[in-house]
Amino acid sequence: MQRKKLLPAKIFTASVWYPIGSFVCALLTMAFVIVFHDTLDSNPDQGECKVPSIYRNGRNCLAQMLDPGNIEGFSVLWLGFLYVFERDRRKKDSQYAAWRIIDQAASAKVPTSRARLMALEDLNRDQVSLKGIDLVKADLEDINLQGAKLLKADMRQTVLKSANLQRADFTEARLDEADMSLASLNKAVLEVACCEKAKLVGAELVGARLSEANLDQSDMSGANLTGAFLSRANLSKVDFSGADLTNASFNEANLEGAKFFDAELKGAKFRHVRHLTPEQVKEARNWELASYDDGLSHELGLL
Repeated sequence: MQRKKLLPAKIFTASVWYPIGSFVCALLTMAFVIVFHDTLDSNPDQGECKVPSIYRNGRNCLAQMLDPGNIEGFSVLWLGFLYVFERDRRKKDSQYAAWRIIDQAASAKVPTSRARLMALEDLNRDQVSLKGIDLVKADLEDINLQGAKLLKADMRQTVLKSANLQRADFTEARLDEADMSLASLNKAVLEVACCEKAKLVGAELVGARLSEANLDQSDMSGANLTGAFLSRANLSKVDFSGADLTNASFNEANLEGAKFFDAELKGAKFRHVRHLTPEQVKEARNWELASYDDGLSHELGLL
């Protein structure tokens, strides 16, 4: 993903001249207050307050409000505005720095980088989109990317073991051969994602959306897919051994060669699925409590 580079000279200019300019403006403001107050003091007859009497406190109310004794209050107010502007500038500078770390790690093809991991977490904490990011073969074990926007990200062979990826959006992402074992992907979105030969052993995918995802030959053994949506997904040769598939939806999915040994099928939905045989189903637990098309139900002896 291409991003506009911020030149060092521009960074220096922004970081040096911005606070100097702000300080000068503050001095000019205070000078104006003092001069204006002195002018009103020297012309008392012209300092009549024009506001209603209920708000009036003497004829020189404006002069009283701009009394040099109140300059401290104006200074505090100005510093408050300055702090807000400076905070935004600092946030932008830190985001530029984070992107540089990520880009450099990708260019150098460094698999393990603690700095990159922290940079990604910082950007996500600031709710910066990571759409289209290149993280091929990166080691991001234990990373916290909860709620991250990773649409169309390239994360082939990326290590995401034990990562917090709850509610992350991986729509159309490339996750081929990625290792997400023991990762938390509850309510994550992996729709139309390519996850061929991915490892999701023991992963938490409660309520995850994997509709139309390609999970060909993936290992999901021991995973928790309670209430997950896998409609129209390619689940050819996927290993669901020991997985919890309670109330999961497999409608219209391709289940050719999928393994269900000791998997929990209570409440699972297998409507209009392709290439699912009675032998596959009967390897699972509570398969009688799942729902099937009439044809498969008859083959299973449920009708």
